[in-house]
Amino acid sequence: MLGATRNFTGPVLLGAIGELWIVFALSPLPVTVRHVVLALSLLIVCLLLVGAKRIGKIRDMAAGPWKKYRWPLFSANLLLELALIVAAVSITQYDPYRYCRVPAISIAVGLHFFPLVRIFGEPEYSGCGAALISAAILYLFLTRGGQIQVGVGRALECAGNGIILWGTAFFQVQRERVKVRTPLT
Repeated sequence: MLGATRNFTGPVLLGAIGELWIVFALSPLPVTVRHVVLALSLLIVCLLLVGAKRIGKIRDMAAGPWKKYRWPLFSANLLLELALIVAAVSITQYDPYRYCRVPAISIAVGLHFFPLVRIFGEPEYSGCGAALISAAILYLFLTRGGQIQVGVGRALECAGNGIILWGTAFFQVQRERVKVRTPLT
């Protein structure tokens, strides 16, 4: 549908939530390094938003009657994700499992992306979910095996999660830019 408004809620949300993961990753760093990295990460989010805005009026994300059903499905998916996060935080609040809190949240967030493939018709969400879950499992193996300290591993995983979400958002924006340059059939 040429002329319809393209919904860039996905890239914008991925960029903002990726920024939150980066902020969590910065917590163990010295204050000056934190400010520099935070400024650079905000610049990345601004570039993402500018890219999304430039191509924002291209085409609709989904045509036909399926469109009106996707937001209730997304809301149900989001509520399930929040319930999994609450359960993960509740289970990992005790000392022997405290190091598992961030990976448990990452796994809940990663699982949340798999239904989004069908709901929004965005196949890259499956790769995003798999990457988030893989990063969480890698963190658990490295910290439990003693290869890295828990705080360093947590910072690396949070930064990795932010980069994964940003990468997915940039991929979506770039894909739409390519569609703009090629003739619509």
